[in-house]
Amino acid sequence: MYRIRCHSALSWSRTVIRLRNFSRCVTKTPCNNQIPGCYKKDLLGGNGDLCCVPKNINIPSRHYCCQITEAEYEEMADETLDSLTEMFEDLPEKFDLDPDYDVTLNSGVLTVKISNKWGTYVINKQTPNKQIWFSSPVSGPKRYDIENGVWIYKHDNGILHQHLNTEISQAIGHNVDFTQCAFGKTG
Repeated sequence: MYRIRCHSALSWSRTVIRLRNFSRCVTKTPCNNQIPGCYKKDLLGGNGDLCCVPKNINIPSRHYCCQITEAEYEEMADETLDSLTEMFEDLPEKFDLDPDYDVTLNSGVLTVKISNKWGTYVINKQTPNKQIWFSSPVSGPKRYDIENGVWIYKHDNGILHQHLNTEISQAIGHNVDFTQCAFGKTG
């Protein structure tokens, strides 16, 4: 994902916008408003601009620079989907589930049909955005970003694996713990 970080640090009552440029970053900040004291600097292994803009300019909290490479994303997303698939495939061995229960992982798309009555969950890689997308028959769609080793939904800071714990436990009538899967534990 792409993120702009803001830091108030200049004595002339301006806001410094630190743009983190990593692998395939597209700069979309109003850096044309540079004033003395702004400069290019290497940030966290990538090239970043320190840009100054007046406080009254509204900078959208959009995500612009990714913090991981595409290869790193692919590895983390594949490991996550593989471990979730294993967990979902093991559930019928532990619990008496609906005869329609089905799990498939194909081309980065994990589909879990709980039952005809409950519905189907879809969890898939979204490589261009470096996200995992989640679609639930209960809570609808969510887009998760990897942050601090877990998949986070930025709108409510919810964690994918904890969300699965809640919904799947409710769906099958038994407690399950997806946090033991890859990238499911915080800290």
